[in-house]
Amino acid sequence: MKESTRKTSWLVLAILFALSPAWAGKSQGSGQQQQPPPPQQTQPKPAQPSAFSLDDSNAPPPVSKAEDDAYKALMDAKANDVPHRIQLGEEFIAKYPQSRYLESVLSAMTLNYFFAGNTQKMINTGDKALGLNPDDVLVLALMSQTLSRAWKPDAPDAQAQLDRAEKYGKRTIELTPKLQKPAGTSDQDFASANNQRLSLAHSGLGVVNFQRHKFAESVQDLEEAVKIVPNPDPVNYYVMGLAQVNSQHFGDAVTSFTKCSETPWQLQANCKARMEDAKKKAATELSAPK
Repeated sequence: MKESTRKTSWLVLAILFALSPAWAGKSQGSGQQQQPPPPQQTQPKPAQPSAFSLDDSNAPPPVSKAEDDAYKALMDAKANDVPHRIQLGEEFIAKYPQSRYLESVLSAMTLNYFFAGNTQKMINTGDKALGLNPDDVLVLALMSQTLSRAWKPDAPDAQAQLDRAEKYGKRTIELTPKLQKPAGTSDQDFASANNQRLSLAHSGLGVVNFQRHKFAESVQDLEEAVKIVPNPDPVNYYVMGLAQVNSQHFGDAVTSFTKCSETPWQLQANCKARMEDAKKKAATELSAPK
């Protein structure tokens, strides 16, 4: 199945950015994660040698004002100017590859690449982000959906890719209820960001189950993915319709294909054609009991 990235509203994008680890600095599991320190007003003092080693060569270099300014510029860039955010992020990573802000920057860049539709860079950056913080819920959710949709059955790591998408989706669902609301965030924005992440995770699991021909489980996850967000991704309705046809729930498939045909996107005509086909099957073939 071809990769398709939904153009989510910039309001939702702004909320996801604002409540990602890059901004909130909250743990993606239990407890607290250290938020990157605020910009230094003066040059920081050199790090002291470890009591257990005379070699401190692996310690992050002291943060300079230039690095602080570059980080602030990235975090303050407009959420709807994704190309500019990508430019600032790539420049930051190239210039400060060992920055103490790297975890936050990689998390933000994973989301940037997601909305830019650059699948391979998004996956590569997400892998790096999870290498620094395996419980970054935003990155886990993005990776679950993207890996499942970018899956190719003839790829040498096809099974491993589905396994990763499943693992990341389940971990997102496990961790989300444990998140703490960042100070200054409204209940509505916090719930919206959580639901967006959960929708991504359920979408990833729904596609994984579809590829494994577990159609009932696929429909269950995809129904959850579209239920908890105000503007559902039409891809979820499309895959749900396919799963319902494969499980001979033709009437339900008509509903799913109708919904996915209501949004202007690359498979809109395909949705309409499959809706008509499902109608014919519903009228002429025996449907499975609900």
